[in-house]
Amino acid sequence: MKISAKDYQAQHGRGATTAPAKGKPSGPPKPSPANCLTKAVIQLLTLRGFHVWRQNNGGVWDPTRQMFRANSSTPGISDVLGYHLATGRIAAVEVKAGKDKLSPDQTAFLAGIQRAGGFACCGRDVGQVEAELKEYLAALASPDQAINIITTLP
Repeated sequence: MKISAKDYQAQHGRGATTAPAKGKPSGPPKPSPANCLTKAVIQLLTLRGFHVWRQNNGGVWDPTRQMFRANSSTPGISDVLGYHLATGRIAAVEVKAGKDKLSPDQTAFLAGIQRAGGFACCGRDVGQVEAELKEYLAALASPDQAINIITTLP
């Protein structure tokens, strides 16, 4: 499905976005605070025993048609996804920088991960994610922690 940039922004509650400039690039783009935070969260989780990756969910700009192509991914899917290598439990972090807020779909996605026994949080800074992760891993190590095992019957 192809939609205009204006329609995409209206559907996803985003502000005005300009098309990439034509001609020679003026140099490498400056990293955004959200991109820097995403990289830091990925590094933190990797160092704490998770296999994680960045999960892109935004529309993709089509310069030929001068419009965004909608992504077909799950609405609300987190920016960083992965799993804990020792336990196989899923991990999801929705990265938010500045005044960004969680959408209802993002809130529902994180809540579903938590209900399934995974690690899920809205990451606003690395220290906050690390504190929540430390609490989660301590709970996993606790002998009182009930382990949810989902089995499928034939």
